[in-house]
Amino acid sequence: MKLSNVPLDDIQHVLVYGAPKTGKTEIVGKLAETHNLIWFDCENGFKTLQKMQTKWQERVDLIKLPDTKNWPIAIETLLKVFGQSGAVKICEAHGKASCPRCTKDALPISTIDVGTLTSKDVIVIDTLSQTAISVMNSITRNEPDDYKPSWDDYRRQGAIMDKLLTNIQQAPCNVVCISHEVDVSKDEKIIKLSGMAGTTNFSRNTGKFFDHVVYCEVKNRAHAFGSGTTYNSLALTGSRLDVAMEKMGEPSLAPIFDGGWKAAILEGNKKESNSLLDRLKKK
Repeated sequence: MKLSNVPLDDIQHVLVYGAPKTGKTEIVGKLAETHNLIWFDCENGFKTLQKMQTKWQERVDLIKLPDTKNWPIAIETLLKVFGQSGAVKICEAHGKASCPRCTKDALPISTIDVGTLTSKDVIVIDTLSQTAISVMNSITRNEPDDYKPSWDDYRRQGAIMDKLLTNIQQAPCNVVCISHEVDVSKDEKIIKLSGMAGTTNFSRNTGKFFDHVVYCEVKNRAHAFGSGTTYNSLALTGSRLDVAMEKMGEPSLAPIFDGGWKAAILEGNKKESNSLLDRLKKK
């Protein structure tokens, strides 16, 4: 298949990361103005979304994953959502897929099938950092509270997170993962930030699983967002479609998901074709 015959893909996978209280949840939540959000909440971040207009809130399907050391449900449920074919039924009470207790008692459930979602739907994971913690808690759940994870535990954590992120990378639906920042530099004198998804070594490569990496920070007493490759030399950022949030009058993730980037690419291809035709005519 010729690359020129491959249609531009509407499906986008985005990593949004930064320090606490830098506007991560809010900037993602604003997608509800135009898109339907399926919001997996591991950290009670949904409280930020309750500031939004009611009509926007109506477009958010909240699925709470009450993840704790003794109930590491986040990774269990997310692996099924992104690894299992067909519909996944998740109980509202425990965040568990195919919960026998809630099924027996006919308690409320949410049904997710990534294969049926459209370009107007976006799955949000809030946060990827807590999901990595959930993996470790699952691995060590039978150990005492003062147990220190071993090298083998961290190896297993990396393998499970790699499986989840690979599934997300290949998912046929829009996905946004929110994460906290972590310094992944190897030199103690240099800071290099990336999205936390487990160990420092694993987090160093988190961005490879996503089409866009957005860094959130506070600058000049205001929230600032960057997605251009050269936005910040100290933080990993980038966009395969050259979407630069830092150049927007009002930063937004909408251009990534509403296909605004398509016009620029198609216009560029059109100009290139016209230029080629002009050169051929002159020969």
